[in-house]
Amino acid sequence: MKSKMRLNSFLAAVLISLGLLLPSQVIAGAFTYNYSFGTLIGSGFQPGLTFAQLSVHTEDQLHYDFTLTAGALDTIFGNNGAFISQALFNTWTNQDPVSSTIASGSWGVTNVALNTNAPNPGNLGFDFGDTFCGGSGCNLGNTSSGNRLTSGETVMWTTTFASLQNNPFLGAPGVALHVQSIGTDGTSNWYTE
Repeated sequence: MKSKMRLNSFLAAVLISLGLLLPSQVIAGAFTYNYSFGTLIGSGFQPGLTFAQLSVHTEDQLHYDFTLTAGALDTIFGNNGAFISQALFNTWTNQDPVSSTIASGSWGVTNVALNTNAPNPGNLGFDFGDTFCGGSGCNLGNTSSGNRLTSGETVMWTTTFASLQNNPFLGAPGVALHVQSIGTDGTSNWYTE
């Protein structure tokens, strides 16, 4: 994989030096980023185990495929109806995507909504089914309780940007997940990789 990236970079540099390729046309490569979540941001419940896995894949640095799998949330968070309501991404380009589409499949979530009301450009918010992002930048689908991203569920979606993204795609920390609970303790905390 590294040798292929070096070869692509070398070929692009040669073509640029010959005037056959402009710098904005540099060949984009395929990358996959993997994240495991379990680190609390701020104060609150610190899980002893990793509770979610995320894979982000791109072939061209314009279209990104996301796969988010929730682990045993009820076991880890005390059997209080815990669910993942939002993912917040920290991109290097400070650019919001132009579209986001949920992949076809039998997910616990019927919609992944791109939240353009995230705190800053480049802080991408994706809300899952039963969430409360509010405002005109959020377009949620079915918000019934059966559409929360809960224990053992996976959801996949694709996001498209208007221009090439950096490699690495995300800063540090790259992603934070919002875990909420419908139980009596009312848990609501953010966790990172």
